[in-house]
Amino acid sequence: MQTVPQATSTINHGLTAEALFALGDRPCCELIDGRIVHLPPIGALHGKAALQLGRLIADFAENQHLGWVLVGEVGIITRRNPDRVRGADAVLVARSQSDTLPEGFLDFGPAAVFEIASANDRWRDVQDKLDEYFAIGVGQVWMVDPRRRQVTIYTGPTTGERFDAADRIVGSGILEGLTLDVARLFPA
Repeated sequence: MQTVPQATSTINHGLTAEALFALGDRPCCELIDGRIVHLPPIGALHGKAALQLGRLIADFAENQHLGWVLVGEVGIITRRNPDRVRGADAVLVARSQSDTLPEGFLDFGPAAVFEIASANDRWRDVQDKLDEYFAIGVGQVWMVDPRRRQVTIYTGPTTGERFDAADRIVGSGILEGLTLDVARLFPA
């Protein structure tokens, strides 16, 4: 079991994104208005969907020379003063956005963000994340729900198209040319 460094419990208000990154390895968390918010470990369905989605998007991005697919609660700075750092299950950073990847958290909106829904997600929290992602220039956000076997692709905070397991997604924007049978995200 990994424990939180002592600094986390004493420096828990007014923390910056850089200070959070400097804490090093820590349990999964986000930074909300300078405060650390711990997140529970993911479940098996969440992990399987994240792996499958990351693999499929990474294969497409590599074949098209689009950029980098990053996975594993990638830190994205969505606000400053007070700082917010959100963790995304996967992101696509277009080559046109950056020549190299930063050592720390992303300080710009990636071309696409991919989130896997958890059983305990509240709609208000999901909407807050969508608002923040689009405010920093994210092009699209995929919300994948492994329990319902659905994907909703948002192109704005309130503009989304839902796809069920029997549907085929035809990519747009940075993912133009992608075709993906939704059922491939949820293998039996």
